Amino acid sequence: MEDVIRLTLLIIGSIGSSGAIILGMSNWLGKVWADRLIEQERAKLKSYEEALVRKRDVYTKLAINMRVFLNSHELTKSDRREKFLEAYDEAYIWASQEVIENMDKFIELIQAHTAMAGSVPEQEKRDAYAACLHAMRKDSGYPQSKQCYRVASF
Repeated sequence: MEDVIRLTLLIIGSIGSSGAIILGMSNWLGKVWADRLIEQERAKLKSYEEALVRKRDVYTKLAINMRVFLNSHELTKSDRREKFLEAYDEAYIWASQEVIENMDKFIELIQAHTAMAGSVPEQEKRDAYAACLHAMRKDSGYPQSKQCYRVASF
């Protein structure tokens, strides 16, 4: 009978100590995995925030310089046109598909107007400009934005 009790205590003792070791190791491994996941998420968030800041800078330059193509501004401002082209090249890298598509429509209208003055109504150019700005706003952190940009000139 003593042998049975001793054997039972040995079994319970070995299971208990191995269980404690397994529990300790799994706790440590769980913390290592959790820390890695947290670091990965932090890196993704930082990358997203940096891209968002970059997009906002690019979109600001683009919006300011594309306004020169509306009739309320002088079309002879070649420095603004050059800045627009630089900003457009930069935006092509950073912009969302929606922004690029709206920019393509705007550029097509400007090219048609340049080829034949007066062939594109000013309101159509203004609407395309406003659509571009609205798409940029949605892509730079305000995806629920419903209000379209109102083109104002004085």
